[in-house]
Order: sequence, then C-alpha cells, then structure tokens
Amino acid sequence: MAGKEALNTGDGDKKSVSRKNKGLSLSRSSIVFAVITTAAVIAFIVLSLFVSETYRKIERLNDESFEAQNCVIEFLNACDYLTNAARSFVITGESHFLDEYMTEVKETKSREKALERLAELTGSTGNGSAYNFLNSAYMLSLTLAEREYLVLKLVVESSDTPLLYNVPSEIENIQLNEYYRNMSAEERRESAGKLLYDAYYLDYKDQINKNANICDERILESFSKLIDENNSTMHLLLRTQLILAFIVLILNILYVIFIRSQVRRPLSRIVSSIKRNEYITAAGASEMRFLSDVYNDILKENIRSREELSYEAAHDGLTGLFNRASYDAYISRIDQDTTALMLIDIDKFKDINDVYGHQTGDRVLRKTADMLVKSFRPIDIVCRIGGDEFAVIIRNVSSSMSRTLVDKIDHLNQMLLSPDDGLPAVSVSAGVAFSDKFEKNELPKNADIALYNVKKAGRCGCRVAEPAEA
Repeated sequence: MAGKEALNTGDGDKKSVSRKNKGLSLSRSSIVFAVITTAAVIAFIVLSLFVSETYRKIERLNDESFEAQNCVIEFLNACDYLTNAARSFVITGESHFLDEYMTEVKETKSREKALERLAELTGSTGNGSAYNFLNSAYMLSLTLAEREYLVLKLVVESSDTPLLYNVPSEIENIQLNEYYRNMSAEERRESAGKLLYDAYYLDYKDQINKNANICDERILESFSKLIDENNSTMHLLLRTQLILAFIVLILNILYVIFIRSQVRRPLSRIVSSIKRNEYITAAGASEMRFLSDVYNDILKENIRSREELSYEAAHDGLTGLFNRASYDAYISRIDQDTTALMLIDIDKFKDINDVYGHQTGDRVLRKTADMLVKSFRPIDIVCRIGGDEFAVIIRNVSSSMSRTLVDKIDHLNQMLLSPDDGLPAVSVSAGVAFSDKFEKNELPKNADIALYNVKKAGRCGCRVAEPAEA
C-alpha cells in the first residue's frame, strides 16, 4: 500500500514529500485572483460603455443620413413649390399665388434652410461634397427665380386692376424692355406662360434635379462609410468583450479548482493519513492538470459545436448568405416606413445547369451571391431563398432612392454579362417594393409582381413596384 511504502522511505524521501506539499500561499493567491478578476470585470464594464456609445453613434449617423436626405427632398419640394405658384399665378391671376410665392422666397426660405442644415450635417468643404452639389442646384434655382420674377411682373402688368396686387419691390422694380412694353395685356400673359415651359426653363429644372440626385448619392456614400467604420469598431469591441468574458469565466473555474486542490483535497488526505498513521503524500497535481485540460477541451468543443449549429441553421451552405428561415424572420420584423424588399432571380439559370453542369451552376450562384453582398450596404440583409432566387432587405431607404437601386442592378448585370473568370455570362432580373408605398406584409407580393413584369419585358433589369400595378 502507498501508506506503508511511505513509512519505509528514508529521510531524503520525507524531505522531498514535504517540498512537494509546499503549495502556493492561500491568502496571496486569493488576492491575486481577486485583483485579476476585478480588473477584468472593470475592463468589461468600460468596454460595455464604449459599445453603447458606438451603437448610439451609429444610430445618430443613421438619423443624420436620413435627415440629410430629407434636406434634399425639402429643397426640391421648395423649388417645385415656387414653380407651381408662378404657373398658377400665370393661369389664374389670383393674388394669393403671388403672395405664396413671395412668402416662400422672403420668409419661409425652405431652400436656404435645407442648404444650411445640410452644411451642418455633412460640412461644406471639398469640391465633390454633397453640400457643393446642392449649393449648385440652389444657384441654378436663383437663376430661374430671375425668370420667375419677370413672369410675375408680366402677369401683374397684364392685369386690368394691378393695384389689387400686393406687388413686392423685387417685382415692382423690374423694368420691362421695349419688346414686352409693346405687347398687349393678353400677349404679356401668353408670353409669361411660355417662359415657364420653354426649353431654357425646363433645362434648368433638369439640372437642379440632377445636382440634387448627385448630392443624395454623395450623402449615402459618406454616411455609409462612417457607419461601416463604426460597425467595425463595435465588432472589435464586442470581440474583446467576449475574450474578457471567457477570461473571467476561466479565472473563476481556476479559482474553484485551486481551492479544491490546495485546501479541500489536501485537508481530506491529511485527516485520512493521520488516522492511518501514514506519511502525507503530495496532492495529485498532475491529475488536476489533466482534469482541467479535459474540462477546457470539452467546454471549447461545446462552444464550437453550438456556434457551428447556430451558423448552419441561419445560413445557406452553398453561398454563405442568410437562408429562407432567416429571411422569414427578418421580413417579419422590418420597419414599416424605411425598408425596401428586392427579389432577384438569375435569368435562365436552368440552362446554365443543363449546358455547363451543376458544378458550374454552383459557382455562378456563389459568384452572384458575392457580388450582391458587395453591391449593397452592410446594414442590408442579403438572403438566398431558393435555387436561383435571392432577396435583399434594404434598410433606411425610401422610394426616392428607386433610381439608385435600379442602377445597382444595372451595374451588377454589366459585370455578370462580361465575366473574366471563365464562368458563362448571366444576368439577373429584380423587382423591388418600398414600404413607404405598401404595407409591409404586401412587400413580397408586390416585389414579386415587379419581378414578373421584368421577366415579361425580356429579363435583365430591375423594376420598382407601384401601387397602381398591385
């Protein structure tokens, strides 16, 4: 027996046993464990504060992006408001249209306010900034205002009772040239109407819209970049938090093992050895290390298995995109006002499988999936919902961005139709529905209708669903 063998050993062996039984100081080890655990917990709390702040910053950037886009919409609405007021005054001659026009120009100043707010949100520096494009649109609108002033003057001068109008000085001070002075009242009114519909006027309106659209695209680009950077920061913080959580967990496990190995087991063996009048043998340090290693291996394997099962349950095995189950879960929780659903099919995909084989078909699916992910923002959700069917849930958008989404699909088709990787040329058809036009439970149906219309029209394109088509 081990106890008897210990009794028969020499003094040197007794000293060796004694040295092996010298463990770490319990009080010092407790202090070390407490200090390390406290530091890890404090670091975890600090990281949590940073995560919260980064999340709030992302939310603020999303809000500012939406507000900046609203500035563009408000600017265009103000321009259209002035045009409509001037045209209505020409047609009816009613004084309240003149008053509404001048109130917008001199008091409400919606264009100027939208421009100022955009400068606050995005800054006004850089030749290619969003502000500069909207400012260019504003300068063009001022040029149009000069023509609209002339139109208002002509209408006032053609009236039989001009004194009934509250004519502002800006209009009153306009001097008509001899060409207009020699006209009759009816001719002046007719000329005023033509000035608001001729090629010069419409060309300026078109330039204003183009500059505003470019401004909107620059807003999306700049804010998307900032949001992506903050998302990366938050992911790094969350990964660090996860590491700290594991550190705290492992520290507590090690502390329990430490107490068990250095206090409970040695104490039990001491009592047993004393009762049998035997030498006290060293605690099984190697066994404890073995048990710790086995436990840690099992824990790590369980975590890895859970992560793999969770990922596989939510993702498509071929493309790595979210699968149909994830799509159903996301589509049920979308925001009613700021979401679009795009349904996408690869055109004539069955022919690819039949001609080139299923292996090539799988490569085409993976390529299309990768290009869809690159074409949309990180906040958008790209899913594979069938064989060659994809869906994209696009967040923080409105129907004013229809052109942008159509351009994305057109650009995607250009790349798919000109492959440089040895795969056959393909194209996609897409239908998109916006939640500001349809109820959210109607988005799949109307996106599918738009997709059907694209296929019916010859495929290879994108169509936006309209309520009239529903």
